[in-house]
Amino acid sequence: MKLSYNWLNDFADFKSIPFEKIYEKISLSICEIDDVSEYREHLSTIVSAKVVEVKKHPDADKLSVCVADIGTRKIQIVTGAQVAEEEIVPLAMIGTVFPDGKEIKEGKLRGVDSFGMFCSEKELSLSEEATGLMKLAADTKLGVSLRVLLDSDDKIILIDNKSITHRPDLWSHFGFARELAAQLGIKIKYDPFETEFLFS
Repeated sequence: MKLSYNWLNDFADFKSIPFEKIYEKISLSICEIDDVSEYREHLSTIVSAKVVEVKKHPDADKLSVCVADIGTRKIQIVTGAQVAEEEIVPLAMIGTVFPDGKEIKEGKLRGVDSFGMFCSEKELSLSEEATGLMKLAADTKLGVSLRVLLDSDDKIILIDNKSITHRPDLWSHFGFARELAAQLGIKIKYDPFETEFLFS
């Protein structure tokens, strides 16, 4: 079973306690943890960038030499994608590693230096199809990671299903949060079973 740490926090304020203690409490008092992974970790080094200059590549008709502003500095990018000045797009910085293992490195395209890559939703693993670069809102703050912009800053806790076979009350985010809160002496701040639903 996979648990979203952010989702657990919808039910109780676990972020007031160091995650290491949360991990320890689950492992020692509730069930086995198989793994903890960062959700969409590759988005951490992909930031919002405004395209401030687009010029034709001197030696390649299908390439453009662009200047991207990430708020703190400007970066030269060579791209084959269609992009226009003033657009805000995702920029994968040097060192970004995508889920398929592809790493962004400093390089040259037809003799011109490039220091990153503009991205489509498909390249970001956010969509199976893409017709072009992902476009961000015009008022998007520059230099912010997509992991933050897309509210993907989360940990995924992988639980050994066999260790909770006898505990069906733990087979949901709320059930698990309720048990963990009791173990830590934290109050539940939202109980979906006590919420009144109004139907029109």
